[in-house]
Amino acid sequence: MHVLTNKMLKQSIQRLRFIVRKLTNKKLDVLDQLQEDHIRVEILFLQWRLSRSEASRRSIFEQIKHSLLLHARAEETLFYPACAQFPEFKGIIADGIEDHHHIKSLLHEISEISMDSDKANSKMKTLVKEVESHVAEEENHLFPHVRSKMKKNVFNRLGRELREYKHVREHKNAA
Repeated sequence: MHVLTNKMLKQSIQRLRFIVRKLTNKKLDVLDQLQEDHIRVEILFLQWRLSRSEASRRSIFEQIKHSLLLHARAEETLFYPACAQFPEFKGIIADGIEDHHHIKSLLHEISEISMDSDKANSKMKTLVKEVESHVAEEENHLFPHVRSKMKKNVFNRLGRELREYKHVREHKNAA
């Protein structure tokens, strides 16, 4: 229980930092942007759970799927390769990529079933747990170390590249 409390405290501190930056209109750095994605998906999960109609759940699920796939591609394309320069991050990165694989597989499975079925509820619970575990690993272990070890110019460049990457992909999907 003590370990869980420390993890929750670390994550709360990370989230508080993000909220302060967001409220003060500071430009979000690469970790803030990734954390913003995490929070967005958590909110969508809550909306899905509170929704009762199949059509509403389907719409929310499509947003969850889009957000998670974009986030995973951004991490795998930009963030993880930049972190791979540090040997101590390789295990966490490998775990993150494996998590992404499981999450993508679950998203595909859920896409094929009715949103108001017991199977959808069960699969979504599994997806939520998988995403929460992934988020906790990143926010509690990887992010603090990246913030302290990565050179500021690389960190800032990653933030710009991530903003651009997501902007381009969002506009492709809108077209």
